[in-house]
Order: sequence, then structure tokens, then C-alpha cells
Amino acid sequence: MKNLNNNLKNNLNNNLNNISYKDKINELFEEIRMKDKIISNYPIQLSEGEKLLSVIFISSDQKVHYSVICKNTDKFSKIENMLYDEYPEYSEFENHFLVNGNKVNKYKTLEYNKIKNNDIIMLKNM
Repeated sequence: MKNLNNNLKNNLNNNLNNISYKDKINELFEEIRMKDKIISNYPIQLSEGEKLLSVIFISSDQKVHYSVICKNTDKFSKIENMLYDEYPEYSEFENHFLVNGNKVNKYKTLEYNKIKNNDIIMLKNM
């Protein structure tokens, strides 16, 4: 009889523990769903080592003053295309870009080009 009582108590405790674990697991899944929903509201997702930057394009003719939010790992050509989406008339020219006095390599990342947050990028038509 004593053995039977112990077995029942153990089974009851195990069932209670299982219920607690199930509740905890459900809580964690709900927390993950909520965080995923929050993350999906952001237009840019960062991986490890990536940083958000804001760069500002200014043209030598003073007609362009355009700010772009991007990542340090973005290729400059991607950012250039964002500029042309806003100012399509400039896509018709051969353009060069300067930042801090250095010519930008369009096929390399912003980080490679040493472009930092709030840098001003000068657009020059040739």
C-alpha cells in the first residue's frame, strides 16, 4: 500500500511538472511570436557586425540633398540606385562620388569606402 501511495504521488508530481513545463513552453513560444512580429515591422534587419548608417547625398549643382538609411555592409551601388530612384534624371549621367575627399568605389561596401554615419557624399556629374 505504501508503494502504491508513493507511485501515485510521483505520478501526480510528474503530471504537475509536465503541465508547468507545457505552460512555460507555450509562454516562450508566445514571446517568440511577439518578438518576431516586432522585428518584422523594421525595414532593415541587422546581422552580427552590421550597423545602421545614415548618409547624405549632395550634388555639385545643389539640386540634390538626399538622406539614405543603409548598412555598413551594403555595396555602394545599392545606395546609388536608391538615389536614382528618388532622382532618376541623374541616372542618365556618368557620376562620380566623393566622401571625405576620396573617390568612392561603387562596387565595394560602405565600410570598405570608409563611409561612416552622417557622412556627406558629393555627387559630381561628368
